[in-house]
Amino acid sequence: MGKQPFMLSGTVDDNVNHTQHMSNTRVPLKAFAACLLILLLWWHIPFRSIVITVASSSDELAREDWRVLPVGTIRWWTCPPPTNPTGPEGECGFLIVPTDYTDSTAGTTKVALGRKRATAAPRLGTVIFGAGGPGGPGGLVVRLGGEGMQASVTGEQWDIVGIDPRGIGDTEPTTQCLLPGQNNALTANTVLLRNFDYSSSVPEAQLRQSLLRQQEEMDALVETQYRMCGVSMGGKVRYMGTTIVVRDIERVVSALEGEGTLINYFGGSYGSIIGQYLVNMFPERVGKVMVEGIVDVVAWANQPMYKSYRQWLSSTEDAYTWFTTECAKAGPQTCELARREDEGESEPIRERLEAFFDRLYERPLTVADRRFWGIVTSGMARTLLFRMLQMPTVWPTTAVVLSQAILGDGQALLMLDTLFAGYKDLERQAVSCNDAPKPPLYDPPTNEQLVDEILSVSKQVSKFAFSVLTAEPDAQCHYWPVNPPERFTGPWNHTLKNPILVQSNTADPITPISSARLLKDLLGGSAILVLQNGPGHGTTSFPTLCTINITRAYFTDGILPEDGHVCELETPLFPAGNHDDQKIYTIAERNQLSAAEKLFMMMKGFDIDALSSSFD
Repeated sequence: MGKQPFMLSGTVDDNVNHTQHMSNTRVPLKAFAACLLILLLWWHIPFRSIVITVASSSDELAREDWRVLPVGTIRWWTCPPPTNPTGPEGECGFLIVPTDYTDSTAGTTKVALGRKRATAAPRLGTVIFGAGGPGGPGGLVVRLGGEGMQASVTGEQWDIVGIDPRGIGDTEPTTQCLLPGQNNALTANTVLLRNFDYSSSVPEAQLRQSLLRQQEEMDALVETQYRMCGVSMGGKVRYMGTTIVVRDIERVVSALEGEGTLINYFGGSYGSIIGQYLVNMFPERVGKVMVEGIVDVVAWANQPMYKSYRQWLSSTEDAYTWFTTECAKAGPQTCELARREDEGESEPIRERLEAFFDRLYERPLTVADRRFWGIVTSGMARTLLFRMLQMPTVWPTTAVVLSQAILGDGQALLMLDTLFAGYKDLERQAVSCNDAPKPPLYDPPTNEQLVDEILSVSKQVSKFAFSVLTAEPDAQCHYWPVNPPERFTGPWNHTLKNPILVQSNTADPITPISSARLLKDLLGGSAILVLQNGPGHGTTSFPTLCTINITRAYFTDGILPEDGHVCELETPLFPAGNHDDQKIYTIAERNQLSAAEKLFMMMKGFDIDALSSSFD
């Protein structure tokens, strides 16, 4: 989530800078570049005999018609460039599965896969990776980042296999509600991309009327998108929920390791939803499972999405406080939002940011450049900060971008916002709305009721409440045109074959610590909870050796930490330029941290090695 949504499929033109490892320390680059590398394209049927073959070449596979292959057919081949930059160890593949596990007449589906083979002996088996989003293509992430997953998560003795969930990535059929490019044309210069303009200073009645007008625009746009899904895809779009994805995972593991074998898995954000479905649908098959960036799966599957935002944002202000507090501690030489007159206090930084958002509500900031032009709106700026709170490794750059905008130069902010241009189609909603309850299970809200609910959240929980409506656009699933053939709604408290590892930050702005604690309470002794005391969306958003070592020990040796173990941050969120406040790492440790950092940014849609250029 997340998010912020998974951005691999977004249209991206510009760069943002990231923390890199230099020497034996981790330091930020104050950089921002003009071109970002796009990561192209996050049951009841008897199981037929598994047919495992390997075609002689990718060209041969390209000519093969998967529609005539029997269920259980699996293919692997060496990925062609550029999705295999690290060599022949990255593999592309697919598995043929039933389209509908409740109806054998519905045909077959091609589930796309990516694999990174184990590089150390003895091989321990296969770990399935579940990407975030929903909308992230797990196969692509594994093909690009499998080596980093082994370094920072599983260890090198495991094969890692990523799955493109139904309707996503290279899995066929793909979600195609509108012709290519038409979704962007529909949403351009609308609230869906501009985000909700919100002010903390205008009278409440006036603010409510403005928000209602924006919500009515969003409501009409979303209804149009969803109706077009029904027109363009018909019944095909009903097979794209988490329940059916978990059944696909079971088939993949059975094809690779044998029927009835234990299922090993890791995933974060939406991947934590897949994991929670998995362990409760197949509790007797649970092997080694790690989930992080935990979503409240009970709410996800059992209540209208718009009712979930209050809980989703319950740690957002904590993350905001980390951002302003650590910026103030670092001072103006390290965090450009700080001022000498602040005297180390964080409240003036927050006040400047809120005043900036409020000024933009009255008048957007214009950007006029030969190469890049447009306007920066209140909704855009506030939502951008909301998204960047999920990514602490780029907080120094975020501070530079916001500081420049406050001073009147919005070009960097506008460029950075372009990175979050959204999905290419409705692949996210094809999952979230097939998972969610729909009328007549509840009465859909009117626009007035929805605005009043989110206004209440903005007052009582977080001022970023209206940002989540567009960053996590799942509030209007009552317009979704189909119902899935199967929708798992629990129970969520099974006793598992083996205990799982649950990880969470204490100040995650979109998947709060309360969700991790709920999962622990539901599973009891079947879950071991590990906390990382810090901000960001999932522990990998600002990795520590503590969490990396715990995770690797679990997957490699089956060692579980003490329940409730807390890992502290090991380096500053705003590192000083002289490196005096940096922890010293060995080369091996630095490589592990770098791998985790790159993996997180890759799952967010950024290629960390492609980022260059400096503000300085």
